[in-house]
Amino acid sequence: MADKCAWNMGTPCDGIIKEAALFQGQIKIPICEKHIKEHKIFMGLYKSGHDADEILKKSTEWREEEYNKLVESGVLDPQTIEL
Repeated sequence: MADKCAWNMGTPCDGIIKEAALFQGQIKIPICEKHIKEHKIFMGLYKSGHDADEILKKSTEWREEEYNKLVESGVLDPQTIEL
């Protein structure tokens, strides 16, 4: 496995690298746990109807808070979010 995160979400890596399966498991690439989490949050917000450009303009904190609200209210099931 590679020792460097291949994903750049504009935030520092956490250094904990995992082989992440993308596109229904068709490929695997090394991504740090932090960036996997950030991408799942982005995809959850997008799946819930938020505009992609608007999500990107918001802070990481806002995205996480909004995502948590959706999960806690039952609107979003985190188990249904794929990379």
